[in-house]
Amino acid sequence: MGGALNTTWAGKYPTNYKKNESGSFISENGEKSAAIENEKSLTITDIASGRSSTLTLQLALPKLDEKKLIPIDLPTGKGFITLDLPFEVTGSYKFDGSANVITQLNADGTGKFQYAESSDQAGALYDIRWGALCNDAGQYLANSLGGVHAFTLMIYTTKWEAVSLQYSVTSQRVVINRDRFKDK
Repeated sequence: MGGALNTTWAGKYPTNYKKNESGSFISENGEKSAAIENEKSLTITDIASGRSSTLTLQLALPKLDEKKLIPIDLPTGKGFITLDLPFEVTGSYKFDGSANVITQLNADGTGKFQYAESSDQAGALYDIRWGALCNDAGQYLANSLGGVHAFTLMIYTTKWEAVSLQYSVTSQRVVINRDRFKDK
């Protein structure tokens, strides 16, 4: 781990941390501290109140070979995606609504993604590039709870955007953006 840590909560609230001499990370404004434990969880603490939250950083998955990492340019800097996931994501997805919304992920990292104007009206259709977000060490940025693995799916329409990607181990259902699904 380097001397900097950047987190983004809900895709909108970035916080930049710098490593201090004790090995902890302190936010640039000095209001929060962050500690990484066993490279699997991150505890963020509000220094004034002492309240903290612990987040799972990754699943217990092997690191990816560097050859499987695809660099992308994000508004916050360089990022990485991969097409190599521990479950099958390629294929066509059904929309949870009456609109005929198209979502197609191809094995080569291309596809189609259509936004929904409402549950019964399809919006613009885009040719996309896609991949699961990971770090430069080849670790998925994902978590797991109750048999559901949650990843960040990056799609490129006119810019890189993050959408949710979830996989249920028990039902073997893959869900994108909470409204598109594919069963095994």
